[in-house]
Amino acid sequence: MKLSLYCDLAKLNWTTVAELPSFLSRYGLRTDSISVNLRRFPEKLEFESLEHIQQYVKIKGEPGAFDIRLRGKEAEKEFSFSLSKGTNIHHEPYLVIELDAEAPEPILTAAMELLDLSPEHRTQAAELPRTVFIAHRFDAVGQEASDKIALFLTLLGFECVSGRGYAPGPISEKVKSRMQAQAVVVVVWTPGEDSTWLVQESLLSNLSGKPLILIKDATSAFRPGLLADLEFIPFSEARIEQAFIPLLEGLRAIGFMFGSTD
Repeated sequence: MKLSLYCDLAKLNWTTVAELPSFLSRYGLRTDSISVNLRRFPEKLEFESLEHIQQYVKIKGEPGAFDIRLRGKEAEKEFSFSLSKGTNIHHEPYLVIELDAEAPEPILTAAMELLDLSPEHRTQAAELPRTVFIAHRFDAVGQEASDKIALFLTLLGFECVSGRGYAPGPISEKVKSRMQAQAVVVVVWTPGEDSTWLVQESLLSNLSGKPLILIKDATSAFRPGLLADLEFIPFSEARIEQAFIPLLEGLRAIGFMFGSTD
């Protein structure tokens, strides 16, 4: 079983890093190989032991990024332990500790205590319900793309609504009330033009800080306005599935957690 825990960004206790093999041995994990990469631009150093790392850090200071990996045996099975610090594709720093072993959770908890690490604290994820408003054009292309996004988000545990479906009263009021009631807004921008889309677009400027994720067909041209200033997730040739992984990364950046890190 592999378990990954994201940690609050903090300086690592490098004095105790050298103790990791003996620490793991107390849980029946025998270390056979060690690999360490330390990165501080423009340097990148590789080590095959933990003995000289503390001295290097003492002289050079905390590296900007690192990857520490220990592999070996747990009884007759293999285990792997890693501790990594780096930056994701959104230029956001992360610190993650990971163990692939028979019962990783108590070992990782003890390892974090050894290394003076704390679990990553994301208050926003606890406050935000998993609800999404999907804004899209009401033509065949827009509806097909939004349906695929809705299915993907539903599989992740989100409740999705859109401006489709009859409700008495003005269209703008219907869309506004549905949009404001959801925690996140996802915009699926496809080529075309329709009056309902223009209503949705005009309401996006009144989101009051609500997270907005823009997914854009490569053939769609932006007009000047709110959406033209936003970073977007691209897809091409009606393959909206290309946006699934970046969308998942965007939701994680907002604060939602998935899988073993929930």
